[in-house]
Amino acid sequence: MTEEEHPKIIHLHKPTQCVLWEQPNRIAGKFVELLEEVESYEDGSHLTRSLYKCRECGQLYFHEWYEWVDWKEGKDKIYTTLIPVQTPAEIEALKQTDNFTLLMYFPRLQLDGGKPRWMVKTDPHFRPVTVRPPTRPKRAPFDRGWPPFAVESAKTGPDWLL
Repeated sequence: MTEEEHPKIIHLHKPTQCVLWEQPNRIAGKFVELLEEVESYEDGSHLTRSLYKCRECGQLYFHEWYEWVDWKEGKDKIYTTLIPVQTPAEIEALKQTDNFTLLMYFPRLQLDGGKPRWMVKTDPHFRPVTVRPPTRPKRAPFDRGWPPFAVESAKTGPDWLL
């Protein structure tokens, strides 16, 4: 795999004004008390995706609940992810991801059965990016020149994400 084929990490703005940033444990067992559903994008038996808003500060979060079914042993795994968003473009880009590429976004709050925790990249070279929604090129979609969505780095300018 070449460097071009490696997925890129996408850094969004940290929700430092939200109570969940400093106290992520407050969400444990109190999801509905702290967050209000604004819009539902997908509602299946093994996958749900929605937009939620913090009832205290109004911070928006892209939410995914995903169940990995273990058909052999019945030990299903449940993954819950909250990603703070600020713009419609960020929301649209997240809606285009699958449950694996969603893990390229930072920061994100993971509630995977244990203690809620923020997943944050602390490398000083990473900067928040402006995410633009996907646009269809004039080329065929199978052409390597067409990525699923684009980001514009605060440091390096436009960049296509594969």
